[in-house]
Amino acid sequence: MKIWIIYDAERYQKNAVFAKKLKEALKKRKQMAEIIIFDDFSTLPFPLPDIAIMRMVHPLLTEFLVKNGVYVQNNAFVSQITNDKYKTYQYLSPFVDMAKSYLIDDSCLDFPLPFPFILKSLDGHGGQEVFYVQNKNEVHQAFLQTNKKQMLAQEIIPELGKDLRVYVLHDQIICAMLRTSLTDFRSNFSLGGQAQIYHLNDKEKQIVYEVIRHFDFGLVGIDFLFKNNQLVLNEIEDVVGCRMVYTYTDIDIAQCYIDYILKDFYSKK
Repeated sequence: MKIWIIYDAERYQKNAVFAKKLKEALKKRKQMAEIIIFDDFSTLPFPLPDIAIMRMVHPLLTEFLVKNGVYVQNNAFVSQITNDKYKTYQYLSPFVDMAKSYLIDDSCLDFPLPFPFILKSLDGHGGQEVFYVQNKNEVHQAFLQTNKKQMLAQEIIPELGKDLRVYVLHDQIICAMLRTSLTDFRSNFSLGGQAQIYHLNDKEKQIVYEVIRHFDFGLVGIDFLFKNNQLVLNEIEDVVGCRMVYTYTDIDIAQCYIDYILKDFYSKK
């Protein structure tokens, strides 16, 4: 069986350790995998694999592989929705509490939210391209810095510098990590935020399962903010980083993911 683990060059450089863990997990199940560093479609090798594990953000590549009969995790629908923050908001806000969000373009003069508010790119990850804007000039500078035509304006949820990541494998909660920062309104672990294991109560689990109900996930991170001690959905990480899991728990999430992929692949043959 032919298996690819697909990265772009930048993400592979940052996550080579996890790529190795995925390969080792496959080897334990007597399967071999090839790391593919994808640049563009002209460099895509053929023949295509039986299984592709997407560890880069590229919804078009995911869709291409699926249309050509490749089993892909995460699937094309998950990739298309979760890698666009406005699509995520449109799709899930009727079902779970989310921060009010609006799509604005780079020529916008009348803003749908009062200052200050959060401005973020539609496809940013890891806390990148997220701005706390206090006036029109800062909005303009954010557009210039990101070179985006459209961005997401999001209301500020009171507890800045604090959020919750819930790791989900298919329809099961693996663990939850509380992330905090004393120096930044963003609490991402990759940006120097602190993390600790968080135990979800029953009401919080219900909210997570309500999100899960609308997708056929592989492995994702569901990120929540806190408003009056209640969870507010922020976004979903399709290509979720797993450093916190290995740092603070004894869960081998790479092995769990591989075992799920192989079981699901064979069940659909």
